[in-house]
Parts: sequence; C-alpha cells; structure tokens
Amino acid sequence: MIFAICNNDSKKCEYFHDMLYDYMDDHKINSLIYSFVDPNTLLNEIEDGKQYDYLLLDENTTTLYSKNCWLEKLTEKTTLICLNSSPIRSDNENLFFIDTTHEVPLLEIDRILNNTLKRKMYTESLGSYFIQRSNKLYRLPVPDILYIEHEKSNNIIHMTNLTVYTERKTMNQTEQELNDRVFLRCHRAFAVNMMHVTQLTDEGFKMKNGDIVPVSKKEMSRIRERYLQFYYTDFERMDDITHKKLMAYSPRRRRSPKIAKNC
Repeated sequence: MIFAICNNDSKKCEYFHDMLYDYMDDHKINSLIYSFVDPNTLLNEIEDGKQYDYLLLDENTTTLYSKNCWLEKLTEKTTLICLNSSPIRSDNENLFFIDTTHEVPLLEIDRILNNTLKRKMYTESLGSYFIQRSNKLYRLPVPDILYIEHEKSNNIIHMTNLTVYTERKTMNQTEQELNDRVFLRCHRAFAVNMMHVTQLTDEGFKMKNGDIVPVSKKEMSRIRERYLQFYYTDFERMDDITHKKLMAYSPRRRRSPKIAKNC
C-alpha cells in the first residue's frame, strides 16, 4: 500500500507518518509512506502519473482540491481521508471527511483504514477476466466490470470507466468463466457485477452509472434472494480473507439495500 500525507504543519505531517507506519507494521502490511507540506507538489506528482492507494489531506489541501474539482477525480483508484473542521457528507465510497473541531480523530482514521483495507484486499482477491481480440489478450479486473450483455452472438462488457469491450462468445460460456462470488446471471442476455448495484426494482438492477439491467421475471425471487445474500455477507467474506492481517472490526449497522416493494 502506498500512502501520501499532505499537511502544511511539518510536525503534524511527521505525527501522521509515524501513526500510519505503526498501524501498517502492527498489521504486517507492506507500505510506503510519503509526506508533503506543499499540496501543489503532491498534485504535480499525481498529474505526472504517481499512483497512491491512500491520501491523508489536511483542511487547506482539501479546500484547494475541492475548488479545482480534484477530490472526485482522485477517488477512482485512491481512497481520500480529508481532515476538515466542517463536517461534510459524501456518497463516494472512497472519499471520507473527518471533523477535526475538537481533536485529531485517531479512532476514526483507524476505523476507516480497517474498513477500506478489507475492501481493497477483497477486491484484489477477485482476480481478472480475460478476453482475446486481434491476437491480443486483455486482462479486465473483476471489480472494474460493471455488467455484461449479450447481443448478436457477441458479449458486450461494460466497464466502470465507461469503456466497452466485445468478445464473440455465448453468455453461457462467459457465465462459467465469471467469478460467481460477485457476478449474477439475472437474465438470458445479462449478468451483473453485484458490487456495482445500487437498487433492485421491478424494472431490473440499477447500476452505479445509472443503467438499468433487466431481470428475468420468472427468476425474480431467486435473483432477489441471491442479491440480498451477497449484500449482507460481503463484509464476512472480506473478514475471511483479511483476518490474519487486520484487527477485528465491527462495522456500523448497514442500511438495507434498496429493493422496490413490488419486486
């Protein structure tokens, strides 16, 4: 894991560096931790292609990046922990704002690290799906696949970054190759990655990008049961994978998934 800390107070920067180092050492996780006092220096590194798994930003850096619309851009592959004196809510699962009005919230940072590291390790364990086009083999990370549809003897693979790939293969063949921990065949011509479902309605699965994936009416009961099973047990699967590396964590009570009453 690669961390970057940005704080215009060098003492606080050193403090958070030591905190992260101790945390990762305690949990036997290899990491690199970089510290920055100037937010523009960090931003230049990112623009030059430097990749970070986590950014821990102070309030000045958070404000600067917010004005330039950088926060949302950075969260595609990076988890941002923003220290802020004014509590801010965000639906972005990779963007966290922490209220620092009273004290440095070490417990809150610890909780976020526990939760997000489990998620990162879980997604990494899902592997990849491979397709071949023009004598080239493409590796598609499973967490980056949104859903797959079949049309005219071709499978159309929709990615989270809006890229689309096609392959000449039947849906039955693809279903056998997909990771059934996260993929669900919900229709004769569709399979969804349940990680990216936001709602199940009588029209079908609503995906994070707003697309609606149809669901077989005859199989609605089975599909709904499978989706609920996935939703309520994903933290348990993450615990199974990471319990040797991470301390015990009791997640806050989770909201029930959005399912229309007439589904």
